[in-house]
Amino acid sequence: MTQAAEAKSTPVSPAAARARRLHELLAPLGIDPDQASVNLLSATRVDVGLWWRWRPVRVLACPDALVLLADGPRPFVQTAAYSELATSFYSHRSAELVLVPAPPLLVRSLKLPPARAWELLRIIHARCGTMNHRTGSASESLSAQPHATPTDKGFSHA
Repeated sequence: MTQAAEAKSTPVSPAAARARRLHELLAPLGIDPDQASVNLLSATRVDVGLWWRWRPVRVLACPDALVLLADGPRPFVQTAAYSELATSFYSHRSAELVLVPAPPLLVRSLKLPPARAWELLRIIHARCGTMNHRTGSASESLSAQPHATPTDKGFSHA
């Protein structure tokens, strides 16, 4: 048996196949997905050419940029430099991470669990230099945005 025939006959795990496909999608952009500090699947879905089935958007926090991608016949891949996302915020009302300013992006918000969204937001602000490292919160220009604050009688909007 030749090596090519043996390679085809050996079973490949679904996780290994997904990892290989991830490398294939990001290789033309010069991005190594193994260097991503966050690699998670959002509940946001995009059309990738599968008729009625849309695929979830995978979010990668790479060293230089935030990468959004979904695999399919027409793969969806977008990158945004952290400096372009300096005013991004988490919307409590819609439970989404809103990517601002995002005119060039097709996906402008990501449905993520709150803890994961805040983790990603901390990475974005830390890498674009808008994080106050002393308090662990966003700088004054970012904290001036409207947000919900807990009170003894529920949430009030500041």
